[in-house]
Order: sequence, then C-alpha cells, then structure tokens
Amino acid sequence: MRKKSTRLLSAALAACMMLSVLPVGAFAAEPGTEPENGNGVSAQAEETLPFAGKEITEGGTYTMEGGEYTGPITVNVQDGKDVIINITGHVTTNIRDMLIKVVKGHVTINGGNDAIVENMSEPVFYYGLGAALIGLSSTDDNTTVEINGGTYRKKVEAAVGCENDSKGTLTINSGTFETGMGGAVVNNADKSAVMQIEGGTFIGRERDDNHPDAYALENYGTTIINDGHFIGYEDIVVHQYSGELQIHGGTFELMNPNGINVIDIQNGPSNTTITGGYFKNLQGCRWGNVVDYESYMQGAEANELHITGGTFEIEGENVDGIRVSSVDPSQLRMQRSG
Repeated sequence: MRKKSTRLLSAALAACMMLSVLPVGAFAAEPGTEPENGNGVSAQAEETLPFAGKEITEGGTYTMEGGEYTGPITVNVQDGKDVIINITGHVTTNIRDMLIKVVKGHVTINGGNDAIVENMSEPVFYYGLGAALIGLSSTDDNTTVEINGGTYRKKVEAAVGCENDSKGTLTINSGTFETGMGGAVVNNADKSAVMQIEGGTFIGRERDDNHPDAYALENYGTTIINDGHFIGYEDIVVHQYSGELQIHGGTFELMNPNGINVIDIQNGPSNTTITGGYFKNLQGCRWGNVVDYESYMQGAEANELHITGGTFEIEGENVDGIRVSSVDPSQLRMQRSG
C-alpha cells in the first residue's frame, strides 16, 4: 500500500514539473477571445496610434500622443466593442480630412488638461464638415461619440461636429472648442444624427476684419444644449440655420460691443425651443438683439420659436431683447412666457 501511494505521489510531482516548463502561450486564449473589462473593451494592452494614421477596426484602448499627424484616424468597428482614445499631448495636423472620423462603433475620446488638438492650416473649400478634428460620419443609428475634456482649435471651420446625412449621437460633456471662422461646433446632419451638449466652452474667435463670421455653434440638424458656455467675439454666438435646436441651459454671451445677435435664427425650416439659460449681448446700439428671428421665403411656414424660460440681457437704449422680422405674422408660431 505504501509503495502504491509513493508511486502516485511521484507521478503527480512529475506531471507538475512537466507543466512548469511548458511555454506560457500554451495557456493563452484563442485569438479573438480576449477577455473584456466589463465595458465591452478588450482587456488588451493600450495601443499607441501612429502619426501616419490608422483605421481602427477592433475595440480597445488607444493613445494619441502629442506630435504631428499626417493621416486620419478612422474608427470602423463592426462588432459593437467600445473604443477609447486617450489624448495625452499637443496634437497638430494639416490634413484636409477629419483627424478622427467615426464611421461605426462606440467611441469615447478623453482629453486631459494638457491635451490640445489643432489644425491651423489656411482655408480651402470643403463640402460638409470638412477637416474637422473630430467628426461623426455614420450610417448607423447606434454609433456614438463621447468627448470628455481637451482643447480643440481650428483656424477656420468646425473643430467638432456631425457630417451631412450622418446618423448616430455625438455627446460633448466637457472641453474647449474654438474656431476663427464658421462654427466651433457644427451639426450638419439634416437627417437623424443628434448632437447633445452637456458642458464645455465654445468660442467663435475673431480672426480678422475680412472674415467676420465665427460662431460658437452652428446648427442645420438636431442639437440639444443642456449646459455649456458659448462665447462669440464676432457678430453672432449661435447660428440656427435650419433643423431643431433645443436650449435648456447654459450661458451665451456676445462679447463684441459692435456685434449683432446672441441667437440668430434664419432661413429654415426650423424649430427652436428655449426653456432655460442665460443670454447676454453687450451690443450698445439699436442693431443688436438677444434672439433674432428672421425667416425668409424658404420654409417660413414650417418655422417655430418657443421661449418658455431663460434670462435675456442686453445693454443700450432702444434695443430689442427678442426681435421677430421678415415673417408673415400668419405664418409665425411663437410661444413666449416667463
């Protein structure tokens, strides 16, 4: 009996010794079966994105280090896995394409206090969103982009936005977004894409006397603003050209004493709702307004303006807080209370 037990113990020890010398890879998971961290992100090593650009087709965590990028980062993940992009330095580019273009997937972009992304190249003609730093350009309703922090600057046109005909949701939670011409953030999607703003600072910066059109935000689609600080140093802070714009909170300030409107509603068809927020115009002459509603021939019968809350402040004498003009009164649907 003792000899039998000894033989069993020896066999067990021998098996343990054989297993100890096997390569670690023998116990690795099969390709494509990497464990996940609970958020749908593969628990693989963080990958550094190349300066020449890359198409991301797998979920995971990626680092965008400081330096000049000569090619775009395109996210096209088909399996529903999350993509996290951490921006860790001062990123520059001069490419005439979106720097980070989201085609499909669930993408979170994190920028810390030291993260700066900018394209300061001279303007060229763009159709749609053009060379935005971050753009939603998807045909998938489930695609999402979320931006947390960082500073994003463009010399001209949008720093961040939704492309024409795009679907999905772009959410801005925090960060600073600035342009010297056009809108700092732009929703060009006249279909089902939604741009939702929960916070951040948005600046339409004065470029020079020959380029006066710089807005904090420009809307042609569906945009929902719950908070944020919107600043204009030119003529207008928010340009509502068409589509649906909902403002439920935030601060909107026109800092140019020779400017025009804080909220400028033109053309159409559009539906604008203001339920809260603080709106201030430093304009000191009669040309300035806080909200200016000017709907011309196209789609005038479909335009709506609803104001049920908010604080509206303007400096100067003989000026209008809310101005409605160039509209057939029988076609205007306006609600104002509070």
